[in-house]
Amino acid sequence: MRALRRGFLATGTALLIALSTLTFASPAHAEETFSLSGTLTDASGPLGGLNTCADPINYDINTNPRRECVTSAADGSYTITGLRPGEYTLTAWGDGYPMRFFNTGGSTSNLADASIIRLAQSLAGQNITLMRAPALSPAPRPTVSGKAKPGAKLTAKPGDWAGATLSYQWLRAGTAIAGATKATYKVQPIDGGATLQVQVTGSKPDYSPTVRVSDATKVVPLSKLKSAKPKIAGKATIGKMLKVKPGKWTAGTKLVTQWLRGKTVVASGASYLVAPADLGQKLTVRVTGTKQGYKTVAKTSKATKRVK
Repeated sequence: MRALRRGFLATGTALLIALSTLTFASPAHAEETFSLSGTLTDASGPLGGLNTCADPINYDINTNPRRECVTSAADGSYTITGLRPGEYTLTAWGDGYPMRFFNTGGSTSNLADASIIRLAQSLAGQNITLMRAPALSPAPRPTVSGKAKPGAKLTAKPGDWAGATLSYQWLRAGTAIAGATKATYKVQPIDGGATLQVQVTGSKPDYSPTVRVSDATKVVPLSKLKSAKPKIAGKATIGKMLKVKPGKWTAGTKLVTQWLRGKTVVASGASYLVAPADLGQKLTVRVTGTKQGYKTVAKTSKATKRVK
């Protein structure tokens, strides 16, 4: 048996791994399994919830499905078990940290140099220090062109992101609009009464996703609600039931019905049982329609004859 000590240091956006002393096992233990353990940290302290994997050299999931992965604990610790003897590299990535591979082929602008871990026994102290991926630069604030009115088309102008892949999300009053993920957006009646913005996210290998949001547009004008004057069906006689016929309104309109004796509201609902207190009075029904993005409309029917 012979002992070997390896270690490496990578700067910039690279990773630091301190490899402890290891001893090669004899061929008789070739089928044993071992573990790698250590901690993940950055400048602010432990990194919990990050993916940490031991990748066999020349790893291919189709021909060499021996990759083992764990999630680091809250204190940054991890232990990867079930590793057969062989040569491995470590990978670590997570929120705010792009996937980092340990590369043995020389340094590049994107990958860290690393030594191969020749695993012949369980190893502790495989400590990994990550530096958070930098934000994209430039990352200009997008602008919106077009008129913010129903039926009009708005276009996002993201500016120059230096080759980053861009994705879009339109916002209504600061909240994401479902399905509005293109560079253009057709203003909908439902947008009435709210402002619109576009959120641009830039993605690029070895950089943190960077989000920029445009200024808000002017408030989108409210649309006109299609409405109808309601009618009353039935006889204005004590003990008889009156019903409302609201007519046709814009699809999806919420209708509220109120029954009035003169100017006083006496009931609500689609029907009304004529009461003794109505004797000698005229009744009307008022229907109020509301829908997001539209102007509220109230319509009142013709009065009945005096209640008998």
